[in-house]
Amino acid sequence: MSLHLSYNHQCPKCKAYYIPYNEEVPCPNCGLIEKERFNFIPQALDSIAHNLSRAGTFLGLSWSTLSLADHILLNIFQALEAFRQKEGKKDFATFIKEILSKADWGEHKYLEKHIYSILLRIYEELPKEVFTLKGGELKEYSENLYFKYLPNKRRREIEEEIKRNIPEIIRILQNLTQISEQGIRKEIEKLLKEIETTDPFPDPSFIGTREIEKELVEKAKEDDEAKKELIRVNLGLIIMLAVIGKRYGSQKLSLIDLIWEAFSGILDLIQQFDFKKYSEGVGFSIYARDKIQNNLLKFIGLEGDFRWD
Repeated sequence: MSLHLSYNHQCPKCKAYYIPYNEEVPCPNCGLIEKERFNFIPQALDSIAHNLSRAGTFLGLSWSTLSLADHILLNIFQALEAFRQKEGKKDFATFIKEILSKADWGEHKYLEKHIYSILLRIYEELPKEVFTLKGGELKEYSENLYFKYLPNKRRREIEEEIKRNIPEIIRILQNLTQISEQGIRKEIEKLLKEIETTDPFPDPSFIGTREIEKELVEKAKEDDEAKKELIRVNLGLIIMLAVIGKRYGSQKLSLIDLIWEAFSGILDLIQQFDFKKYSEGVGFSIYARDKIQNNLLKFIGLEGDFRWD
């Protein structure tokens, strides 16, 4: 499994390829500072931790470059692995500068300095043990890094993003769902509690037994009140996916766009879901979570097997 990032970006002025990963990063070719941002550094850290915990190397088991972000990630993996394996390590900045200077950049020479700056940022974030441990010790250490440190950091970021946007979330969902402000607040509080105590993804909300859920889903195809109830129990999922998109996706996307995408996905699935087809233990809420998660990641340009938890 690989943690791919599927976005591409070009400077609107000179058409150079690069990743604007924070508000201080100019185009490495012409110096233009754009408004669009990608949360590339934490995404790269997630991918690095995944590779180390699964394969015991920065390179991982396999990697295919499907986008600009993937190409840059591969350069990062290769440079970090070269530094990890180097005997008698030099200063990281000096070593990386030498490595990158030997690469054939062709007409994209400007990327050398850009990737160098990204590598310095990533090196600051990484615990230095990943450059000294080997074999099973490295894998074991990195599993703890992947499953404890990074998810906890991500959990806090998502929680903060939800709290910061509560008034807008309530306003948008009231207009879309006709659910009361009190009802929406209750679901937000439930979601925040779940984020604090479990994973950054809410567990699907089953409505009693599987038979009751089946009855409600079938009824929701025709009945507005049943549809409203089915949407209510999945509000946590809608909010979570929209907030993840706002926090980690392109800055061009508004919260209303993202909530609408998740909400309309629920509506479509209500009409499409067939319990006969998904009879092997797959309820509506589980199917909705997985289907809408994948659709929304594509919508925000992060499609692939990218884990948020």
